[in-house]
Amino acid sequence: MLDYLAQLARHGRIDPLEYYVSDAHRAVYVENAKVACTAIKAALYPDSFEQAGGQEIFHERLRAKAMHGLPDHAQGYLVFTFVRHPLDRLQSCYRDKVAGSAAAGGRSILHRRFHRGIFAAWGGVDIRRGDLPFERFAEAVCRIPDRISDRHFASQARLVRAVEAAPHHFIGRMECLDRDWATIREKTGLPVLTHANRSGHRGEGTTTDPATLQRVTRRYAADFRALGYQA
Repeated sequence: MLDYLAQLARHGRIDPLEYYVSDAHRAVYVENAKVACTAIKAALYPDSFEQAGGQEIFHERLRAKAMHGLPDHAQGYLVFTFVRHPLDRLQSCYRDKVAGSAAAGGRSILHRRFHRGIFAAWGGVDIRRGDLPFERFAEAVCRIPDRISDRHFASQARLVRAVEAAPHHFIGRMECLDRDWATIREKTGLPVLTHANRSGHRGEGTTTDPATLQRVTRRYAADFRALGYQA
């Protein structure tokens, strides 16, 4: 919990943006959770991925390489990220972190004491409930201020602004992952994505009633505007 509070005091939010630099490819990836981030980081650091022996260990170890801003020596590098329809992304978060195997095994990041407290205090739910409906999860998320939101459901608009501030930048879309990654490869020489999960389509395994859709649209209004998606 102290780490989250320290980040909040230093950066104004519990999950500041993380920049991953590849000097070999003159590329900087600004991570966006639930948008092929494992596959992209595995392409940037293939040896680290193979040695980790699991996604959770890989992400934890790699965090030591993360920076919270664009370093001076990388000002001329290509800075990129990938975005996703806000509802798709929230549903993916629910399937993985609330209703999925990680949650069932007690390994979900949202089960940490800090996040349990946030969901209880702001959302009025026990995030550890395996039978928590998507609608209640979404309602809780929509009540949580973005500055104390976990990276898996925090707004994407801030990330877009940060990437667009770089002299050389590219913003890809999850919906066009193969096409847009091919553009990244042409610019940087990064390898193909070999660990990408392309199965998360909107509505898969979840239902969205009109009231929930309205809440999500309001919660992520800045994302819909900045990313150009339609509700």
